[in-house]
Amino acid sequence: MNGYEIHMGRTQGPSPWLEITERNGQPVRVADGGASEDGRLWGCYFHGLFANENLRRAWLAELGWTAADMYASSDRFVDSLTRLANTLEQTLNMKLLERIIWES
Repeated sequence: MNGYEIHMGRTQGPSPWLEITERNGQPVRVADGGASEDGRLWGCYFHGLFANENLRRAWLAELGWTAADMYASSDRFVDSLTRLANTLEQTLNMKLLERIIWES
């Protein structure tokens, strides 16, 4: 799986969500992110995961989507992510979230 890493802080917890095995072509073993005990909430510093079609399909199947639901065009996928991001920005108190992030 490919992506890119952005770190603005440090995650501490008992259950990392994934392991980074390569950085800049060099092998590494770095635990990253975290997951809730029930596995329904997770996050990481690794970006671009949902651009990976195999990961995206496996994740959607785990959520109960059928194969027909998953064969959306690339444009439709990007539009869906844009709508999701816009909805989150409208729903969340972004000023509070930014204050929590930058004052930690």
